[in-house]
Amino acid sequence: MTGPLRRQGETHVPGANALPPRGQLPPRGAHQVRELNLRVEPLPGGGVRVSTPQARGWAAVARSEAELARAVLSAFTEVQVASYARWKGEVYDLDALTDVDPADPATALPAPVRRRNRTTRSDVAHPSEWARLPDGRWRSPAGRHYQPNSQLVRRVVQNRRALGIVDD
Repeated sequence: MTGPLRRQGETHVPGANALPPRGQLPPRGAHQVRELNLRVEPLPGGGVRVSTPQARGWAAVARSEAELARAVLSAFTEVQVASYARWKGEVYDLDALTDVDPADPATALPAPVRRRNRTTRSDVAHPSEWARLPDGRWRSPAGRHYQPNSQLVRRVVQNRRALGIVDD
C-alpha cells in the first residue's frame, strides 16, 4: 500500500457498488431457485463472462462489481425461467438455441423431466394385490392388516368381485 490511509468519506462514491433495490433481489418463496452454479471466465479485454449450466445459452459480461452483482441477479431469473420450463415439460428458449457438446458439462443436455401420470394414483394398489388372511382379516400390499368389516375392505372386496376375483 502506498501513502497514508485516507478516510472513507474521501474515497467513497455513492452507489458505485450498491445492490439493486430490494424488490429486484431473487425471490425467496417456495418453488424458487435457491442456489446457482456459476461459471466465471476472464475476458481478454478485461472483465468477466458469467454463465451457468442451469440455464444453457444465457451469459452476461461484467466489468465492475456492480455489473457482476446485476449479472448474478439476472442469472437467478434465467435459471428460474429454465427451471419452470423443465417443470412444465417445455424447452427453455435459450436452450433450444445452444449447441450441445457432450464433453462440456456446461453445455451438456439437462436431465429429462419426469412427468407424473396424473390419470392414476401412485398410492392406490390393485385389488388383486390384497390378501385374505386365515383369521379373516385382510393384508394390504403395504403390509397393514384390516378387519373384514372395515369400509376399506368392503370396497376392496367389491372391486375384486367387479374384476371377477372370487373369494371363498
